[in-house]
Amino acid sequence: MHKRVQELKASGIIEGFYAEIDIRAARGTSIVVFGRSGTSSPTELYKALGADDQASMVLVGSGNFVFVGAMLRSINALEQYLDFVRKEGSMPRAIAGLHTIRPSGVRMAGRWISGKEVRIEEWR
Repeated sequence: MHKRVQELKASGIIEGFYAEIDIRAARGTSIVVFGRSGTSSPTELYKALGADDQASMVLVGSGNFVFVGAMLRSINALEQYLDFVRKEGSMPRAIAGLHTIRPSGVRMAGRWISGKEVRIEEWR
């Protein structure tokens, strides 16, 4: 098996490998923070929110509506991270939801398997 994989790699058919970390095994918490940002530059927003190593994504949509994904080391870090996003992202009304984690290796076959969002705080 190893020889065949090496041959496929050498021929360019296999370009590389990746590892998928099971965040549940790492005992982390996946969250999504969302709200409108007062920042006018998406580039500055990406820089500000990406400065924290817990950030996994920053999406900016129409009307400066922003989604920030993060992997927290513990649920106990939620309020501190939410304060960071509110301040650095100019998002004073941002709220957070827990992101459902699927088991590693489970592929979503064209449909939502376990799509639950848990609201932490009411939208004001």
